[in-house]
Amino acid sequence: MGYLQNVRVYLSGPVENSDNPVTWRQEIAIRLSNMGMIIYDPMYKPKWVPQVGVIEGRLMKEEYIQGKSIENINHAIRKYCLNLVRHCDLIILRLDNTFTVGTFEEIALAKDKPIFLISKEIPSMWLVDQIKLYGDRKDLYYCPTMDDCVDKLTKIDNSTIGLDLYEWLFLNLKGDLNVSHNFQA
Repeated sequence: MGYLQNVRVYLSGPVENSDNPVTWRQEIAIRLSNMGMIIYDPMYKPKWVPQVGVIEGRLMKEEYIQGKSIENINHAIRKYCLNLVRHCDLIILRLDNTFTVGTFEEIALAKDKPIFLISKEIPSMWLVDQIKLYGDRKDLYYCPTMDDCVDKLTKIDNSTIGLDLYEWLFLNLKGDLNVSHNFQA
């Protein structure tokens, strides 16, 4: 295995209004797991986290809006997902034209982590600025397709060329990069 073994990846993207929040996550999770990466998929939660039913790809909002437990369920799920973002090393963000809110909160929280955007087109100049998709960063982090994203991650897994070592510091902390420091008290 390469540099990205045991790197924790959060799969961010629309859930609540998406017609297909699960399939793309399953497909990329298999491919990244084969590289030794640890996948944080918000669609799969431990039994102690409240579950939300999915019918035809859309969340059953009415079921929860009518009950008083909506705040507790939503709060627990949001808290769980945001903690996954806090503990991941990098983000894979898939966007299309689906309305989303939580995804952007995740991105704001992860602003200093590597964020790979999978999208046929860059959806917003605000997002470009938020995840700093300029110059070389755009070449590395913008991926029109899932295959392009996996290809870039495979190249990173095999070599560290082109990485900002401050942004990818977690690799050095794992001892995967040949960068050493003498820390003295």
